[in-house]
Amino acid sequence: MVGLVSVVALEAMGSAAIMPVAATALDGLFLYGFLFGGPLAISLLGMVAAGQWSDQRGPMRAVWVGTTCFVGGLLVASIAGSVWWLLLGRLATGLGSGMIGVALYATVGRVYPASLHSRVFAAFAAAWMLPALVGPAVAGLVSGLLGWRWAILVPAALALPACAALVRVPSAAVALRETGRSKPPSRRMLWALGASVGAVVLHLVGQAGLGDAAAAGVSIGLALCAAAAMGLLYVSARRLLPTGSLVAKRGLPAAIALSGLSQGAFFAAEAFLPLLLHREKAASVGVAGVLLSAGAVTWSAGAFVRARMHSKVSVPQMLRCGFALLGAGIALSSLVLIPSAPVMIAVLGWAIAGAGMGLVSPTLSVVTLALAPTGTQGHVGASLRLSAALATTSTLAFSGATFALLLHVNVAGAYATSLGLAALLALTGGVVAGRVEGAARC
Repeated sequence: MVGLVSVVALEAMGSAAIMPVAATALDGLFLYGFLFGGPLAISLLGMVAAGQWSDQRGPMRAVWVGTTCFVGGLLVASIAGSVWWLLLGRLATGLGSGMIGVALYATVGRVYPASLHSRVFAAFAAAWMLPALVGPAVAGLVSGLLGWRWAILVPAALALPACAALVRVPSAAVALRETGRSKPPSRRMLWALGASVGAVVLHLVGQAGLGDAAAAGVSIGLALCAAAAMGLLYVSARRLLPTGSLVAKRGLPAAIALSGLSQGAFFAAEAFLPLLLHREKAASVGVAGVLLSAGAVTWSAGAFVRARMHSKVSVPQMLRCGFALLGAGIALSSLVLIPSAPVMIAVLGWAIAGAGMGLVSPTLSVVTLALAPTGTQGHVGASLRLSAALATTSTLAFSGATFALLLHVNVAGAYATSLGLAALLALTGGVVAGRVEGAARC
């Protein structure tokens, strides 16, 4: 499982580093936000399917199907002749990674005793360490020597061997099938489809409204489409997430909401910082990789510290500390917008933000497992990741649209708006953290 997490991490780190180069080469900056938000939108389908399969039949089907989609998407992206083919490959990869994440989460909940949950999730976080150190550097090196297309293929070459290492799991999967009690209704797949469609339409409408779009009729039509997409996204999210999650009701719903706030803040900012360094600071892919590596390494370090503080700090305290670091890191990274500011200030800020995520993410994973009713770990695991994906793709849809709109008017304002929204989400998370109850210690 750690090997498969490492491969997914390698793809995430490498893609974030080379996406500015790939999007520029394919004249696709107008879809830049969608290249990150689109995979998250389509991953909603994979998450719901994996949660349902894991609770009913064990996680292995989701692992194999998810890996197939993951590798297939990388192959399509590597031969893309236009930004639309690149987007298609990214969507398939997002679908696969969504399935893999939920299946592994369900495996931990059903196979490992509660006393080991914290350590296993810490191992998952640590699995990002090596990809964080070498992923962006390898992507930058391969991109510089052979081109960005070959850099995309590196995770594909490692995914199948990592997945094959799980062939010894079938006995555990049988046990999961016998003990599974939850049977999520098939309507969840329809609501997941609705959420994906709503998110995709929201992205496309935001991009379509960036052209001249001078005609009043066109503007009104786009506004109506955006309103319909947001409505569909809201209704679908209410059906997919535990009751009260959208208003952060105390207990499990608050934990689910915090997953969305933390991941939405972190990954929305991470999408634009490499582009900022590449375009405005003339930094190389390697420099952007250093920034990404700093955040991922401190994320792993934060998770290690959190595991060592097991049963010593209350859940709200740990979450507040993590969100404070996340918000402060995003704010510090934003100072690189000052013309005279050195690039290293963004690296330092992102390292602080990563440490905050290292405290928040494993804590939420442990808490949600503790609060999940018996036999629903797959469902709750899917909800945790659905919340993160919904929040991130929605944030990227808004950020991508405003960024592209302001880019030709005020470059600094375009970046400041996107990063400011991410910081606001982190601040909101710190306020909501006190609503997580039911597990006094983390």
